[in-house]
Amino acid sequence: MLELFAVGIISGIISPLILSILRHIWIWKRQKILEIKYETFDSAVQALSMYAADALDPILQYERKSRENIKPRKVEMRLETSELLEKAKGMIDAYFSEETSKLYDEAIRTKISIEDIPCTEFEDARAKAIIALSKELGLK
Repeated sequence: MLELFAVGIISGIISPLILSILRHIWIWKRQKILEIKYETFDSAVQALSMYAADALDPILQYERKSRENIKPRKVEMRLETSELLEKAKGMIDAYFSEETSKLYDEAIRTKISIEDIPCTEFEDARAKAIIALSKELGLK
């Protein structure tokens, strides 16, 4: 009788409890990774937008800062833009595929200039990077 009681407790209480804990851990990890990837996607889109805005800002581009013994940047940008570009690049390298990372890197390295408006090469590269990021998130 005691054995049946023990079997009932194990099968009725302990097994479902262990199973629910394992499911919670598995689901939580997947959810957390998805949240991190979405935040990275959001940061990357914002970084590319800020980069384009800075590159096409005539005041910012014509007031380039001179730095001693340092080659000037092709595109002058605010510190916030530079930080966000680097943060997004690092997170994309860590959480997205190598192909997506390359597309984001190409977008950053594509020429964008006030003299070259509408900057179709940059717009195409940016669109490719955003599409690749959204596909990995299952948004497209």
